[in-house]
Amino acid sequence: MSQLSAKASLFKPINYIGEISKEVSSQGVDVFTATSYVKSKSVLLATAICFIRDSFGKMQEVRALLDGGSTSNFISQQCMNRLNLKREKINILVSGLNNSELTIKSRVNATIANRGNSYETNADFFVVPRITDMIPSQPFNVSLGNFSREKLADENFNIPGNIDLLLGAEIFYEILLPGQTNLLNTKLIFQNTVFGYIASGSIPVSNENKPHCGLIKDNVDLEKTMRRFWEIENVEPETIKNKETIICEEHFQKNHARDSTGRYIVSMPFKKDPNCLGQSKDIALKKLNSLWNRLKREPNYLKLYRDFLKRV
Repeated sequence: MSQLSAKASLFKPINYIGEISKEVSSQGVDVFTATSYVKSKSVLLATAICFIRDSFGKMQEVRALLDGGSTSNFISQQCMNRLNLKREKINILVSGLNNSELTIKSRVNATIANRGNSYETNADFFVVPRITDMIPSQPFNVSLGNFSREKLADENFNIPGNIDLLLGAEIFYEILLPGQTNLLNTKLIFQNTVFGYIASGSIPVSNENKPHCGLIKDNVDLEKTMRRFWEIENVEPETIKNKETIICEEHFQKNHARDSTGRYIVSMPFKKDPNCLGQSKDIALKKLNSLWNRLKREPNYLKLYRDFLKRV
């Protein structure tokens, strides 16, 4: 029969993180209490500093999240406003994890490039209120050894910062270059790209109680969904008509007709009595006849003029 002994040496498993304390009970028996916890880790998402052309043609620095699992590119509302980009109104749904959906209302087209302008591409970006939380979620220390920080696509990859863009698979695999290196005694991997080396991999983080997911998700309740539906389907309210608009509509209803080809014909409305023009008809006819006489001497111009009048 095996026996347990309090005098035995403490057992501490490899990679154990915690505390083991020793107390003496009232009966004089040694009591051992173990308090353990698991040191969590975080997966570092790849980021890069790139440049995007604003509405004035100048290249502005932005921080991008590289996501090979996204079929679309995204830009934050704040970044779009800062660059003063022209947006196009759309109304589409973007789905993500667990079929969550986000309604996209606008899209922009922009040109991005690397620092040396050796790479440049044009792409569409969906505009969203925010792409994700700060990347990384917590700062961490890292020793690059002989690896030069200047080679990095984001020199501050280990410091939390805002994300302006998300570059999806359309661009992600296009920017990859040969060259990959592992950082000694870590699980960080540096992959070469047109922006420089991007850092990714698992890193130890203490007190990380919230797993991070870069998914863009819109928490929409039923009431908000229905309100948005009626806003989309709502008929534009009738505009208030001024006096001139009413007069023009009445004139059209009384004077319009169709010719043999089906085209509308309507007499021109006048704000004032035509008599205010005076005897200008004779002058106009003389100028018209003068024009015809000049065109008769130039048959080519006469033909072009007649063809133009037929089209009008």
